[in-house]
Amino acid sequence: MNNQPSPLNYDLSRLIRLSSGNMEFVKKMMRLFLKQAPADIRELEMAATAGELQKAKELAHRMKPSVDNMGIESLYTVIRSIELYNSMDMTPEVYDEIQLTIGTIRQVIIQLEHDPLLID
Repeated sequence: MNNQPSPLNYDLSRLIRLSSGNMEFVKKMMRLFLKQAPADIRELEMAATAGELQKAKELAHRMKPSVDNMGIESLYTVIRSIELYNSMDMTPEVYDEIQLTIGTIRQVIIQLEHDPLLID
């Protein structure tokens, strides 16, 4: 049995650089992500289920800065692909990308909730 912790799905180094090392600002951004992300992924799930591609594209556009700032590298390309998807219909490919985004954001939420920076 492997007791190694799973690798983090986020990297705060960009946020730390942007804030010039202001850790209170970093914590504030982490808390803001934890507050907003659950609602964003609920809306994204509803849009995908309803086949509302335009709504999913708008949500991806809105979520992109958070994905970037939280250093969720695995979603950099995916979130942009959803945002810029050319089809008028929800295809299986874009649906899969949305599900990947939702799953990854859920993992990040769990990991952030246990991040030592937020545990006082």
